[in-house]
Formats: sequence, structure tokens, C-alpha cells
Amino acid sequence: LEALGIAEVDYTAAAALRAVIEDCRARGIGFAIARLESERARRSLERFGVLAVLGRDRLFLSVAQAVAATAPPPDRRS
Repeated sequence: LEALGIAEVDYTAAAALRAVIEDCRARGIGFAIARLESERARRSLERFGVLAVLGRDRLFLSVAQAVAATAPPPDRRS
């Protein structure tokens, strides 16, 4: 999730985001948040339990870092 434009997160948005993260995890899909610059949004994600579900190691400064951390390993069968 590229979060540069997110200034604030309310309870409903946080609940939806938690559900998306849990669904991705259940399907084996990596999920990360990149470029979360709003301190208000970060505090809301903490308060509403999103960071607990996501894991603080899944917050990144750049989209490239987030993609690299969540991309599946390359297929080496060739």
C-alpha cells in the first residue's frame, strides 16, 4: 500500500485494512505499507491495531523497498 496520500485513518478504514492484511496473509500474499509520512495516520494505525496485524517490519520508506521485501523469491527451475 503506497500511503503517501493518507493523512488520517478512522476506525472503519483501519478495520477494512486489517481485513485486507489478514486476507493477503491467508492467501500467501505479501503486504506492506510504504511512504506513510503522516504521523497522525501512523498513530491511528497503531491505536486501531493495524500495525500489530501488519508487523512493524512491514513499514518501508519507499515502494521499491516494500516490493523487494514482499516479492516471492525468483523461480530457479530454469
